[in-house]
Amino acid sequence: MTTQLDILVNHFTQGKSLTSLEAMGVYRIFRLASRVSELRQQGYDIVTDMKRDETGKTYASYRYANDADFSLYDLKAEEESGYTRLHDSVYAT
Repeated sequence: MTTQLDILVNHFTQGKSLTSLEAMGVYRIFRLASRVSELRQQGYDIVTDMKRDETGKTYASYRYANDADFSLYDLKAEEESGYTRLHDSVYAT
């Protein structure tokens, strides 16, 4: 069975970004910020881009950092590998 974290890793490794609204509509993931936090705790370098829609409301869009090396991380082997969390990045656009 594919987990929500597996779905997100697959999405992000394709170079795509994702908002909460997209995650709900496409993947039925209703707590994207929580899932992103879990991925960060496992060492994934996920960037949060704060954006503003046409009405002025702000929202978060998540993506992997440009320099992320996806080959270093495996969700199932994370604890055994000894890799440490890289960092949280927040950028405003």
